[in-house]
Amino acid sequence: MDDAGGAYPFSTGQPNYREFFYGTVNLSGESQMFDGNGPFVRFQTGGGPQLVRMANPGGGPQNEFVWGHNISAPVGTRPRVPAGRMPPVRMDIPCYQNALPDLNGPAGAVGPPDPKAYP
Repeated sequence: MDDAGGAYPFSTGQPNYREFFYGTVNLSGESQMFDGNGPFVRFQTGGGPQLVRMANPGGGPQNEFVWGHNISAPVGTRPRVPAGRMPPVRMDIPCYQNALPDLNGPAGAVGPPDPKAYP
């Protein structure tokens, strides 16, 4: 829930334990296929009328962007990526001694959509 008492735009409105069980049911449904080589996973790659583009993490001179089609334009990205830099990583102390992140603070807000929609 956000500060105003409403659900985040990425929420189903269900408690988190129910969302977990929905995910396990969906995983078992997509992993049912089997052929002579053993079990395999079937993925539906999606598609739709909305063209989207995002930066290619591998990069390269001819592969700067990854393109795809979505059913609708992306709403946002969560968690928000800090502008111009990655979050700080403290290598001088063990992980369990690091301060816990504030997931309800500014880092937990919805950021601009990535991938971005193109007409």
